[in-house]
Amino acid sequence: MTLRARHILLFDGDCCFCAQWARRVEAIDTGRRVETVDFRKVDPAAIDPRLTLQLCEMRLQLLERGGRLSEGFDAFKRLSLLLPPLWPLAPVFHIPGIKVVGEPVYDWVARMRFRLSSRP
Repeated sequence: MTLRARHILLFDGDCCFCAQWARRVEAIDTGRRVETVDFRKVDPAAIDPRLTLQLCEMRLQLLERGGRLSEGFDAFKRLSLLLPPLWPLAPVFHIPGIKVVGEPVYDWVARMRFRLSSRP
């Protein structure tokens, strides 16, 4: 597996909520560790064969430089370790059992994202 220069975060560019969140990641990523990619403008499988349009439509996808793939709440957990400005959140995201709450909350937000969106 090829080591990439940067981690890749695939988000839904058709969703204002998602696009705003991706811009926030870009703003705090002063070390340029993460490349944000609108999955609607690329073929996700060309980035990694495990990525499909259907997976990207359901949840945020994070492909790390070494090939680790995380989605949804787990992608947020990984970002909290990869981006220094998010390090204060890492202990919360890694509390034992937090996934029991975090994953359903993430999935609800993902399903409701177009209703949560506001046009800039």
